Amino acid sequence: MKPKPDKYDDSDFTIDLSHAGSVVPQDRAPMEMRDIHEAIARVEAEAKANVAAESRVHAEARARSLAEERAAMDAAATAAALASAQASEEAIAADRDRLESLRAAARASTERLAAIRQETAELRARVQHETETRVALEARARAEEESRRRAAAQVEAQADMAAQAAKAAEELMLQTEQARLQAAERMAAVEAATEEVLHTAGADARVAILARERERAEHGARQTAEKLAQAEAEALELTQQRERADAVALAAAFARAAAEARALEEARALAHIEQEREAIALAQAESERVAAQSLRMRLQTEKELRDAATHRERMEQMAAASAQARREAETRILAATEARIEADRKLRDVA
Repeated sequence: MKPKPDKYDDSDFTIDLSHAGSVVPQDRAPMEMRDIHEAIARVEAEAKANVAAESRVHAEARARSLAEERAAMDAAATAAALASAQASEEAIAADRDRLESLRAAARASTERLAAIRQETAELRARVQHETETRVALEARARAEEESRRRAAAQVEAQADMAAQAAKAAEELMLQTEQARLQAAERMAAVEAATEEVLHTAGADARVAILARERERAEHGARQTAEKLAQAEAEALELTQQRERADAVALAAAFARAAAEARALEEARALAHIEQEREAIALAQAESERVAAQSLRMRLQTEKELRDAATHRERMEQMAAASAQARREAETRILAATEARIEADRKLRDVA
């Protein structure tokens, strides 16, 4: 369906001059009618141009308002993008600080692990030394046991010798008694027998003294050997207790080293994740920065377009003013033409 034209539309109008056509003189009619039609055509063209200019001005104003709204929205988006970029930079800085702390923790864990390894090596060396010492003590204990057995055998041999000496002394005493009994019979041999008995008794006494001294020495040697065996047993017990404590400490050190190794691996994995997150944040910040830069360039372009539209609007206003002046001049020309036509008609009527 076609729209109905407005009968009061300024863009499409005509001037009815049918009543003035019959009063125009024959010689002046073609020229004046042509001027009138040209003037009317100019006026219609100017009116259409004015209407088009007004429509264009209205469209430019609407486009300007839309551009301003869009510029405001873009400015808000730019501010939001800048705030997001700032937040991303702050997050990146926080992630960097956290990454540095994690790296420091990883370094500390590495140093602690190295210290634990060194302590473990020292514990192993000490355990090895204690083992060697225990082996040496066991060898020494075996040697001492062998010495004690030999000493016991020697003591037994010496005891046998002492028993034999005592038996010999008893036999000698019996012989002395027999000699005393025979003294009455042998008065001549009493002195010799007495001297011999005294000499033998002195020898026996010396043998008994030596036997008692040897027994005391053997008793002291047995006590010393017993004390030495007790001390060696206590040293062996202390060594075993120390070995058990070292084994427990070594197991704890191994467990702590394993825990430290796991913590170090977790710290390395977390640091790798933080590095990836930092790279993602940097890429996002870079994309936001590029978007903000493109948005600023678009805002600059739209500002230049608005400035150009404003300049064109001023030019169109100037053109509209000149068209209005020209239209007024055309109106005056048309009025003068109509007045002249009316005067010619009156003159023709008078004639």
